[in-house]
Formats: sequence, structure tokens, C-alpha cells
Amino acid sequence: MTVRMRLRITGMHCDHCIKSIESALATLHGVESCAVLLGEADVTIDESTVGKKELLAAVRGAGVFDVSFFSSPAS
Repeated sequence: MTVRMRLRITGMHCDHCIKSIESALATLHGVESCAVLLGEADVTIDESTVGKKELLAAVRGAGVFDVSFFSSPAS
């Protein structure tokens, strides 16, 4: 099932941060699309392939970022 999620990301300061996070998310099998701006990311995933834990780990692995999900689903 395809689901759109919105992540809140702190610790981002520049375009390099954005590119690092986009690259980390895009390499996950099951991520269909992602758009990262300073402070947030919109990610569309195939829930049967990739989960929330993998998304959080990918962002944290891209640098010293704190990441969580916005409480309401992206529209």
C-alpha cells in the first residue's frame, strides 16, 4: 500500500544537508518519492517494503539530524 508521510527534521543547515537526506531516503527500497526542504521531508513509500523505522534510520544515518513524524498525515 502506498502511503505519504511527512517527517520533521532538525539540525539541517544547508543544501548539502538536504541532498544528504534525499540521497539516503532515495536509496531505500520501497521509497517511491521524496522531497526534502529545510526542516521537513515528504516521502511516499510502499508500506509493504519499507517502514517508519527504516526512514528514521536513513535520515539519522545521513548526518547529525533529529527526525520524527508530524502527528497528522500529509494531505
